[in-house]
Amino acid sequence: MPGSFRIIPIIAILLLLTGTVQPASARTKTLAPILLYHHIDPKFTHWNVPPQKFERQLMFLAANHYRTINMAAYMDAFEKGETLPDKTIVLTFDDSYMDNYLYAFPLLKRYGLTGTFFIITEAVGKPGYMTWDQIIEMKNAGMEMGAHTLHHPFLTHLSAVRAFIEIYGSKLELQWHLKIPISIFAYPYNDHNSRVVNLVKWAGFRGAVTVSPHKGDVPHDEFEIDRATVTSGEGMNTFAMVVGERVKG
Repeated sequence: MPGSFRIIPIIAILLLLTGTVQPASARTKTLAPILLYHHIDPKFTHWNVPPQKFERQLMFLAANHYRTINMAAYMDAFEKGETLPDKTIVLTFDDSYMDNYLYAFPLLKRYGLTGTFFIITEAVGKPGYMTWDQIIEMKNAGMEMGAHTLHHPFLTHLSAVRAFIEIYGSKLELQWHLKIPISIFAYPYNDHNSRVVNLVKWAGFRGAVTVSPHKGDVPHDEFEIDRATVTSGEGMNTFAMVVGERVKG
């Protein structure tokens, strides 16, 4: 694997000099709500959704007959121009925090739901982050993994070569450890522009997700797919509205 990283700058330079990118194709509207979580953790901060609250949200989805799909299934429908069934939803988790394994993963299994986890590959095994053994366990249990760069930088602040190394390197490392193709990317900090989007395309991803709508985004483009961020402050009425359901009573 380390040898692979030595050829990345060469690949990046060749792509930047000779590569061409097809114009973004406007497909259908967002096919299903895509939710974004960061921490599932008892500590109270803006980004920390307590496990009890997360479980209430999953119970709500189960009680209202929602089904979860991963981003690969979402992209299958997106690329074919198909419409997903009503009450389809995608649950995504950014940054590969340890609490995703300790709290989110067991609750998803309890309710028979799935999630897509975006991994900062150079953070794996560091304090507060999941280990490769845990990520592999989650993958084997049906969870999907996506790339979230090597070090979680602001990609628009880097040179094209450095940004490409962050993007493509994370894909290579995930594929090396998980022994499966990695096809979906998430932009750190929602930081992207047309150059970064092109680098993600050149790295061979099928699509990429943002944090929220971003100035300059191309509507309905598979490399700028919007998500709705879930934080600690939302009540169930707000959650229901985001997923397209009404709270009864």
